[in-house]
Amino acid sequence: MPRVDNEILHSQMNWRYSCKKFDTTKKIREADWNILAETLRLAASSYGLQPWKFIVVQNPEIRKQLLPLSWGQSPVTDASHFVVLTYKEKMDEPHIEKFIEQTAKTRGIDTAALAGFRSAML
Repeated sequence: MPRVDNEILHSQMNWRYSCKKFDTTKKIREADWNILAETLRLAASSYGLQPWKFIVVQNPEIRKQLLPLSWGQSPVTDASHFVVLTYKEKMDEPHIEKFIEQTAKTRGIDTAALAGFRSAML
């Protein structure tokens, strides 16, 4: 994997532009989109719970249905890719238990070893 140039990365992350109109004839290249989608998947959160889901809406008909729910903003239908962010408003015990079980399984340890971590999250 190529080494990231921190100066270039920092410069790119500080550049922001809110695109108001999209050229419907242009699409994000698949290779570029795959990198962007991976950054969504890898986004970190407190305790590593990642209480969100990203839904990429490609179906033009569904995007048309979302238009009035988005105050008629044309990027909903015109952008190459449309991502809806959903999130869990309240962390509940079942969600944390599932997370602890998955973490223990991934690490090959007993869930009891994560009791302190579980307690801190609850």
